[in-house]
Amino acid sequence: MIAAPQSLTEAIQTVESHYPITVLPADINGSRWAFSGSAVDNSMHIALSHRIRLSDTVGVIVYNWAALTQDAQSAVEQQLRGSL
Repeated sequence: MIAAPQSLTEAIQTVESHYPITVLPADINGSRWAFSGSAVDNSMHIALSHRIRLSDTVGVIVYNWAALTQDAQSAVEQQLRGSL
């Protein structure tokens, strides 16, 4: 099990270091999800994304989600949800 992070930023750094994914924080306003935080890295590979709603106003967008096993997907979701 991965050690518990102190914040969403730390949780993102932790899961990105353990899995071949890119995670971007997002602000949620109704049905609109907008990237927040640091700018998108131009070297990021384009892949199908997966949205994880962490609260009514905060979520993350995970790229390369399909490359993870179901167990890894569950672990990533649990790690990110535990950061709020």
